[in-house]
Formats: sequence, C-alpha cells, structure tokens
Amino acid sequence: MERWQRKIHPGLGRAFMGLLGGACVLAPAPRALAASADAAAAHAGSPVSAAGYLLLLLAIIGLILWLGRLYSRHLQARKAREHLPEKETPSPFARFCKKNPDFTQEELLGQAARIFALLAQAFGARDLTAIRPLVDDACYAQLERELSAYWAGPSVLSVTQITLLSCCVTGYFRQAGRDNFILRLSVAPTYAPAPEGMAYLEAQRVPRVDYQWTLGRPCRLQTIKGPQIQAQECPHCGAPLTPEQPGHCGYCGATLSSEIEWTVYKILRTP
Repeated sequence: MERWQRKIHPGLGRAFMGLLGGACVLAPAPRALAASADAAAAHAGSPVSAAGYLLLLLAIIGLILWLGRLYSRHLQARKAREHLPEKETPSPFARFCKKNPDFTQEELLGQAARIFALLAQAFGARDLTAIRPLVDDACYAQLERELSAYWAGPSVLSVTQITLLSCCVTGYFRQAGRDNFILRLSVAPTYAPAPEGMAYLEAQRVPRVDYQWTLGRPCRLQTIKGPQIQAQECPHCGAPLTPEQPGHCGYCGATLSSEIEWTVYKILRTP
C-alpha cells in the first residue's frame, strides 16, 4: 500500500490512507450501533431509535466522502498551479528595448565607430577639442593624460594609423540615471618605422589592442526613427538646452553633436 501511495500525489495518498483508516475504524460501528439500537429499542419498546442511529451513521460516512472529494480537488488545483510557468521578471535590457522599440545595436555600434574615428584623428593631430562633446569630463581628463604621455619623450611609439577591427556589445546596465552599454573594441595600430638607433621599440609594438568602452545617455531620452533624438539637456553639465543656441550648451559652452546621441564615460584597455 505504501508503494502504491508513493506513485500518486503525496497529499492525495495521505488523504486516501486517512479515509481508509477511518473506514476501518468505523467498520464495526454499524454492528455496535445496531446492537445498541436493538438494546435501546427493546428497552424503550420503540423501533425509531435504531433508524435514527443508522441515519446518523450514513450522515457521518457521507460527510467523510464529501470532505475527501473536496480535499482531492484542492490537491489537483495546487498541482496545476505548481506546473504553471513562473512569471519572468523582465531584464533591464528588455525594459530598455520596450521603451525604445526603434533602438538597434547596429546603430549603436555605428555611432561608436564614428566616435573612434574622431578619437583617432584627435590623437594624430594632438588636439582633443573635436571629441570634447562626445566624452564625459572624467574620460576627457584621462584622454588628455594619455595624449600627453603618448607624445612625451623620445621613445614614442609613433602610430600612423589605427584601424578598427571589430566592435560588439557585451553588456548593458542602468546607473546614475543613465542607460549604459559596454562595448568591446579591437583595433590594429600601424606604426611608423623606428628611428635610427631605437630598434628596441619594435619589441614594444603590438599588432592588436582591445578596449572596453562604456557609452551612456540619460534614461529620459528615447531612440526614434529618422533624425537623431532631440536632447533635452547637455550630456556634459546637465544644463537644459534652449533652441536659441542650437548645437551649443549655453551654460558650459560645449559643442553638441546632432549625429551622435551617446557619450563615452569610460575607456579601459583590456588584456
């Protein structure tokens, strides 16, 4: 019996065993009640007492059967709820895509490629002014330090060209009121011939460099088809933009790009 009980739902098996035990307990009850009824009828001289005991017994059995059926339905309903698929909580990226149905990773990667081309030109010209509207203050300060270190000293690894080999999205997160995407960029630098007597520089040259970029924009902005989004605030200082000065921030004076809606917040070189 216990082996058969394990094959069905544990709760239903326990309920059946309980009912079976109750039936076993009540099995001798009819004879005992009948005997007591006969004794009562013989003592009282009335057959009504025996019929009353039998009706009470039938009512108890019916109640037990009804409760067993009710409990069985309860178990079936609970089992059905347990097999229902759990309601999945949408990921932050899924919520972003729902808010921005026109967003595509291809457009994001295209903007990252344009920023990279401008950054490469700025490094070659030793002037980062052109990319100032496209990077965060902290990132801009980092680039200035790297540019100064790049051109400092006689052992500079002169790069004549930087080619973007690949660019892909590796992550998304929301932080500080911004939608942020993490990108992985692989670039191939082209070096100028080493100066005479500085052949040791050849050993320091690498054929490929990988970077991790973090691009972000305020969560209030939304991607739309056609023209680029109309920013409501300066991505650098947060001041509200006015139509009287299109393309410029009236507070910090930064030049704003109408083609690129994302700002570079972090650039890290990865192994």
